[in-house]
Amino acid sequence: MALLFATPFRATTEFFQAGYAYGLFMWGIYLLYCIGEQVHRGMVYLRRRRLTNGKDVAPLKVLPGWQRVFKRKVVIPFITDCISIMEICHIVALLAINLIFIFFAPFTLSGDYMLPVADVSNRRCAYVGLVNFTIAFIMVTRNSIFSKLSSHSFDELVPYHRWYTRIGLAEQGVHIGYQIWKAYNRYGNVKDSLFYNFEIQTGTIATLGYIILYITSFETIRRRYFEFFYYSHVFGILLSTAGALAHEYGDMAILAPGVFLWLADRCFRYYNSHYQKTVTVAVEANEKQTFTRILFKKEGLEKSFIPGQYVFVAIRQSKGFHRMFESLNWHPFTISEIMTESSQQQQEKNLETGKVNEVVDGLQDEKSPTNVSSSHTPTLSSQNDSDDTAVSSGFASIHIKGIGNMTKRLFSTSQANGEQVQLKVDGPFGANSLYFQDYETVVLISAGVGVTPSLTILKDLVEKRSKGYATVRTKTIHFVWSIREIEHAEAFVSILKACRDLAAVSIQPLDVKFEIYLSASHDNGSEIFKDLGNSLTLHNKRAIVNEVMTDIAMQHTVERVAVQTCGPADFMREVENISSANGWSVRAETFQF
Repeated sequence: MALLFATPFRATTEFFQAGYAYGLFMWGIYLLYCIGEQVHRGMVYLRRRRLTNGKDVAPLKVLPGWQRVFKRKVVIPFITDCISIMEICHIVALLAINLIFIFFAPFTLSGDYMLPVADVSNRRCAYVGLVNFTIAFIMVTRNSIFSKLSSHSFDELVPYHRWYTRIGLAEQGVHIGYQIWKAYNRYGNVKDSLFYNFEIQTGTIATLGYIILYITSFETIRRRYFEFFYYSHVFGILLSTAGALAHEYGDMAILAPGVFLWLADRCFRYYNSHYQKTVTVAVEANEKQTFTRILFKKEGLEKSFIPGQYVFVAIRQSKGFHRMFESLNWHPFTISEIMTESSQQQQEKNLETGKVNEVVDGLQDEKSPTNVSSSHTPTLSSQNDSDDTAVSSGFASIHIKGIGNMTKRLFSTSQANGEQVQLKVDGPFGANSLYFQDYETVVLISAGVGVTPSLTILKDLVEKRSKGYATVRTKTIHFVWSIREIEHAEAFVSILKACRDLAAVSIQPLDVKFEIYLSASHDNGSEIFKDLGNSLTLHNKRAIVNEVMTDIAMQHTVERVAVQTCGPADFMREVENISSANGWSVRAETFQF
């Protein structure tokens, strides 16, 4: 044992007690939060039960003034470009709690208390920091029980994962800096300060892992070189964890909950992505557009899908050894559409006619995917008389914008040979914490390819409202979309048309208003958007968020409005701030991995 671990298990020391006392306190806080959220979900259930029984329910009122202030988003230079006042308060409170446990835990009621000396407080920093790492582990676990109990999606928890990690790294930095300074004073040179004995060597290894995690987590690397970020992150976690356990194997008592849940999540995701087969149905990449559209079939996807969710996709587009490597690269993409079939009694498919129908009909033979031109984009054409027993076919589509190296290469490959593209799908993920169906007015405002979550929410509300679901309160939907070129809209127009047609014959009254802004096109869109008729307002200018939201606010001055937004950071921040100022509920979707 002495050869494997540098120090014995010191559970009775003050610095270890400070660590697990902080851990128990934080888990208690989150348990209370989850209980409160479950009570809220119970109230939502009772509210919908009243609607099902034919009783009237008052519309949700706008948020009070104090809540509006806390929901405002601000920019912190060099740190983040979008954070709410509430999140800042959370972080400040978290820092205060960390300092209290570092300097005062374990708490006693007898005798005078003296602040711990540096030789003790730096180790307290290390153990409290490990607890923050454990919480960060659980925050980033995609199938986390905390995510389900708190009703927060994976992408909503990722910012907290980053903050807990940063605080933990800062605390580990205090411990590391003090120990290096102490060793240098003792040995007089840098080499011995870092590698004198096994305890110092393992600490240096863990430090190297922390440095890798920090450097490779910057936004530029995450967004442009996601594969490098992902693998360096995994390597950094393994290196720092192994080094920390060898340095002090008692650390496992603190790291165990996070590591266990992460490993369980990895096993579940491996089964979901490798043993629940995914079939690539069609691949579309039009040179006029900047994104690739992939239609795929995954059995069981529709059973757990919630509008606005996304999947992690491994895209194999090469040959040979590199193709095997691509199977390990997972990238997040929002599902833009789930396609459904009508009930077996009707025996009628609801996919529009086009080349994809031929592929769908031949799926039993497991044929290879087909390239599809943009003029044959398939979508759901729902019928207002669909039976409630309708079963989903498991077809879904994603739209991938060419930003980084992988997505640009995918676009080129899809143009040349779409049959070469194959998918593995893991998910869906993201439990939407905003229940859009409980609001009489819904605003879906997005920019560019950020329209994909809005599309699924739009289609879900229209389908349920058209079937007469009493629990869906939505009466008005404002669909606002800002794009540069009119060609970017071609692949989505058929979805918008299907929703408009379904809303026109809806059992429950539903008004869907489309507003599309073309910032770099002078085309009036008469051909592409002609099927949307009077429900569309087309603008040949850039969308000014303040004007758009103010106009909508003038139409809805009493009830609370639900807002979904996705797009550039500045765009979303402005939407969120205006929505919060009006006392509305807002959800922004962005991948900050």
